[in-house]
Amino acid sequence: MERKLSDKRGQFFIIFAVLLGILILATASVVNLVKSSDNIKSFQAKCDNYKNEVFEISKYAVNNDKNKEFDLINDFSTGFIDYMNDTYNISMCFLYGKITDSHIVNIPGNIIDNPPRTITCDKFIRTYELNEEDSFHFLMVARKNSEMYVCEA
Repeated sequence: MERKLSDKRGQFFIIFAVLLGILILATASVVNLVKSSDNIKSFQAKCDNYKNEVFEISKYAVNNDKNKEFDLINDFSTGFIDYMNDTYNISMCFLYGKITDSHIVNIPGNIIDNPPRTITCDKFIRTYELNEEDSFHFLMVARKNSEMYVCEA
């Protein structure tokens, strides 16, 4: 009788040790960790900055010399891409104009006058609608390491 009781104590000890081990493993292991990349936050912040700056350049041109708006945007975009290329490998295209007079610019500097309203930039294709007033649309594609980021407006 005494032997059977000690066998049961041994079984309880083994079960307790196994449960304690499972509990330690469950609390110590990482399951489905999501790591947000600082690259995307940085790129999105710079993209938002570009949108705001281009809007300000457009306002400046409208208030001062509307005929220079395209040149101002083109110059700013080229400088912005040079700045961004320190961190990312950037491709950028923008469509500027209206239905009767429009331009597509592939940075750096390739200008297509009166093009179709389709932008192709680093394998991304976007079609935009133009209206009677001046419009501005851009597509920016950035690569860093094995990641790719897209920004458009």
